[in-house]
Amino acid sequence: MYSSVARNLVLPLADKILGTSIKPTLAHLRKTQWLGSDEIQKYQTQKLRRLIRFSYDNVPFYHKHMRREKIYPNDITSLEELCKFPVIDKKIINSNPEDFINKRLN
Repeated sequence: MYSSVARNLVLPLADKILGTSIKPTLAHLRKTQWLGSDEIQKYQTQKLRRLIRFSYDNVPFYHKHMRREKIYPNDITSLEELCKFPVIDKKIINSNPEDFINKRLN
């Protein structure tokens, strides 16, 4: 009874008030909690590719780095290929802070 009330009344109400997406997130977790390791790796790779595409399109630092290294978003096909990206430290960020800002926010 309580879980039904929480799922169908409390969560949608909280989402509306807080501007969150708790109910869809819970549905996603329920759907994916029993995935096998191959399915998890496929899901992670899919999310990584979307993140890399977004970074290439919107974050100047990553766009410049990828162009310089001749890496294109469609080239990244596995989690192991993350080694193609530099480790970012405070010094790099402080020397190019504007390059880390999403272009769509300007």
